[in-house]
Amino acid sequence: MAEEEKKSAWVDKGICIGCCLCASLAPGVYRMRQADGKSEVYNPDGASVAEVQNTISSCPVAAISWQDRKTDGSFAAGRISRSEITEGFTGVSRSDHERKKVEEDIAQQKEEGR
Repeated sequence: MAEEEKKSAWVDKGICIGCCLCASLAPGVYRMRQADGKSEVYNPDGASVAEVQNTISSCPVAAISWQDRKTDGSFAAGRISRSEITEGFTGVSRSDHERKKVEEDIAQQKEEGR
């Protein structure tokens, strides 16, 4: 009998910009790593599916996605991050592009007085 799998949030650290939004929306699931300021899933069962989906939908750089997780807590093999795929095609990390866009958006909002 195959081992049962369920979905869990997964953070692509190559894309994460450390904005802390996911950790503020679902602190029972995410925390910020001290080493690099990026988000990590420390408790996959720390919030409802709807709350986790909200963090996935709210991430400004789409660094969070669903991943299959076995009932023993291990993750399904073969996961390739979106940043690895992007780097393979362009030689530039997607996070570099996304970080620049977010920084530009913040600068524009400051200029507009928001």
